[in-house]
This record gives sequence, C-alpha cells and structure tokens, in this order.
Amino acid sequence: MIELTIQVFGVAIEVIFPAPRIFSKELIDSDAQWLTDSVSGLAVPPEQVRLRQVDVLFGYDLSVQLFGGNGHFSLDAQKASFSAKNARGRADGELVRQVVSRFLGHFANEKFIVALSANAYAKAANKAIQEEYVQRFRFDPRITKPGAVGYLRLEGWPSDVRFIVEPSLETVDSLFLAWTTRFPAGEFSEIPDKIVRVFEEAAAVYGMKFRPLA
Repeated sequence: MIELTIQVFGVAIEVIFPAPRIFSKELIDSDAQWLTDSVSGLAVPPEQVRLRQVDVLFGYDLSVQLFGGNGHFSLDAQKASFSAKNARGRADGELVRQVVSRFLGHFANEKFIVALSANAYAKAANKAIQEEYVQRFRFDPRITKPGAVGYLRLEGWPSDVRFIVEPSLETVDSLFLAWTTRFPAGEFSEIPDKIVRVFEEAAAVYGMKFRPLA
C-alpha cells in the first residue's frame, strides 16, 4: 500500500436533463436567483451572472465564473454544470463539497442523470517509492510510463467508477489520478457525503491510501 499526499485536485459535475429544456424566463429567473442566494445557493454577486441567448428555444447559456477563475457554473438546454480546479487542502475540499451539495439540491431530479468526475495530483514520500509502485503496471519493457485504468463496482454506490492512475506529465514526481462515474440524480441526498469515501475505496483497490488533507 502506497501512501500519498494530494497536492491539488479538481471536480466536475453535470446534471443531464432527459430532454432539452426550452428557454423559460421563469426557470432562468429561478436559477439566477439561486446563484445569488447566500443561504442555499452560491452567493454570487448579481453583476457577475451572465445570460447569453441566441434564439428563443434552445440557444441560451446562463454562466458565472467562481473562485477567482478556478470554478465555473453553466446552464444550457441540455445540462447544468459545475466545475472547480486547483483546489488545495481541507478548507478547499469542504468548500467544494458544500457547493456540490447545493448544486445537486437545486438541480437534482429523480428523472435526471448526474455525471461526476474528479482528478488529483498526488505525491508519495519520495520518487523511489513512486517508481517502485508503478512498476507493478509495467507489463512490457516498452512501457515507459506505466499506469492502469479499470471500472470498479463498489458497495453502496449505484454505478461503476472508472479509475485511472498514471505518472503525471506535468510534474515528474507526482501521480495523476482520475475518477469518473454516473448516478441517478434522485439519489443525491446521500451522494455528497459518500463521494470522498467512494473515491478512497477505488484508490485502495489499486493499493493506495491518502494522508488527510492539511
């Protein structure tokens, strides 16, 4: 089991509508109001919310930049999306968890599907430990940067989790990890609190554990 320290992480989540949503001023007004709500929404200053409309049916996009450019929300006819990148540490992790919970609380509907992905750059105690770990995936001497990908069925999670581990191309002493999964939006109430556990369990299948975020 290799122990890793997460250096930076990100998340992207989409609520996919079962059918394209025709532009409705009432719905857009409600979503824009939610964005500015500090209690149940994202507390976005009203002047930062942008609506782009190119036709009266499906050509619209409600969007806002978050976290100083490290986050983004958008809503169009087919989906509602939230993403965050360059998160670091426990405080950022808790903020992202709260936003995901509020996002799902507003947009989740039992007929909708949620697509969730996350990624992280993580370091072992030293490069030698990392190199020893990735050698288990070197099935042929021609593989220069060994890694692995698999689909996992984990207890208490409604669908497969796709997990990737590979040496980072951006930093030579880190591993790049990525998770992807989908689940019915109607099950959102328990999802935010399960996400971290499920991701940790997926990594553990590949012989990893994480140090607590600082």
